Amino acid sequence: MIKENLKNITLKIEKAAKNYSPNHKVELLAVSKYTDIDSIKEAFACGQMRFGENKIQDLKLKALELPKAKWHMIGHLQTNKINGMLELHSEVGLELFESLDSLKLARLLQKHLEFKNETLNCLLQVNSAREESKSGFLEEELLEAFEVISKECKNLKILGLMCIGAHVEDRAVIEKSFKKTKDLFDEIGVLSVLSMGMSSDYELAIANGSNLVRIGSAIFKK
Repeated sequence: MIKENLKNITLKIEKAAKNYSPNHKVELLAVSKYTDIDSIKEAFACGQMRFGENKIQDLKLKALELPKAKWHMIGHLQTNKINGMLELHSEVGLELFESLDSLKLARLLQKHLEFKNETLNCLLQVNSAREESKSGFLEEELLEAFEVISKECKNLKILGLMCIGAHVEDRAVIEKSFKKTKDLFDEIGVLSVLSMGMSSDYELAIANGSNLVRIGSAIFKK
């Protein structure tokens, strides 16, 4: 079932990407936070390389089981979990920390990374839906935050932006949150990764420029 799910999703991603632009490429991140390691290994055997977790303890257990995969941390990182994430980064290497959501966290990460003489690839999380339940920089804060982090935190490599679409039924409202993030991405102009879209809205996200989608239930459902 996982193999068939991956095949169907890949076809939909390719179609949506082509509709957006003939040369647009979109990477698939399999969100494995509710999934056991055997299912992850099954997806990996089918050619899926990237997996995302939102809790450090789960990420560590799974990444050490499957170190050849490319792992992303996609959840809010509590400050008391920084050491755990960076220890794991030293062991297996995180491809991307997608949820850098505050200047305080950026500065703390910088101190730890500088001490370890390591770098970390990151995305800035944007709360473009302006929802209290979501972490991230508000639209009006993002550009200044990018400038400050780029200047002060040399061990953090900001590759792009991430957002979670508005948690509503109205597709126009969801699309608006994606469009706001894409506008910021374009305004900065030097970024390469735009992570938007999950199982319920990834095609809409791609239609608004996403080049990395985070899909869990649509892959791992039985």
